[in-house]
Amino acid sequence: MFALKIDRLIIGTLRARITAGIRKRDNSTKQLRLSYYHHAMPCPMVYKTLSQNFDAIADQYSDDECLVFKGEQKRYTYKTFKEEVDNI
Repeated sequence: MFALKIDRLIIGTLRARITAGIRKRDNSTKQLRLSYYHHAMPCPMVYKTLSQNFDAIADQYSDDECLVFKGEQKRYTYKTFKEEVDNI
């Protein structure tokens, strides 16, 4: 009987400590801490894939330099880089 009372006392104490540690958070006063900020944009979305977008840029700026690898001493224009990518 005595052991049962001690067990109830211990369990009751643990339960009180656990419930005291659990509190409902008040988020009304905290700033938003999201990984991104979503809002309506003034410009419309462009529904193109990266590949479609790169092809359009490569056509528009075909003779301009796109990438320069100094260590390998390689230079790519948009046209030559597009050809390399298309060959893969």
